[in-house]
Amino acid sequence: MRSIIICGDSPDRILTETVINTCSNYGGAQIIDNDKIYIKSKKPHFMIIVINKLKELFLPESIVIFGNNFKKTKDSIPPDDSICITDTANHEALTFISGSRIVTIGCSMSEHDTLGISGYNDDENALVSLKRSIVTEKSIIEPHDFTVHIKKNIPVYPILSASAVLLLSGIDTKNGYIIG
Repeated sequence: MRSIIICGDSPDRILTETVINTCSNYGGAQIIDNDKIYIKSKKPHFMIIVINKLKELFLPESIVIFGNNFKKTKDSIPPDDSICITDTANHEALTFISGSRIVTIGCSMSEHDTLGISGYNDDENALVSLKRSIVTEKSIIEPHDFTVHIKKNIPVYPILSASAVLLLSGIDTKNGYIIG
């Protein structure tokens, strides 16, 4: 089961709902969301933990997604084999993970980010670009483009975060992804 931690989502919870719905479409999810615990599959492939603050992280091979309301409570995350996903405009998250050995995937429309949207075919389909290799403990994911079908109006960062989770979980991009 792949562990995903969403930390510091905004009150509208678009990031959380996008990741939960996307993971539910690709193997199901067990969700621990503040004071709620529920499951969206008999044998889920993902465990999603939604929290507001993160002091320390000792959950090997987890994916940490930083929302734009993330507030650091400690100077840095201890080095481990987790992977962090953040909007590169999120200076609080970048400061929190700086100096660690954690792989960080920047997601936004900036040309300097690892994952970005190259363009939209229409309101429901986008072309996502992995602009540089992602080196993890177990694999190397090479740069390439893939399509995503967006179920509803979702902002760029949640689309890219959900896409990054699927990429990191080894889900093939050949047929594109359904996000949301």
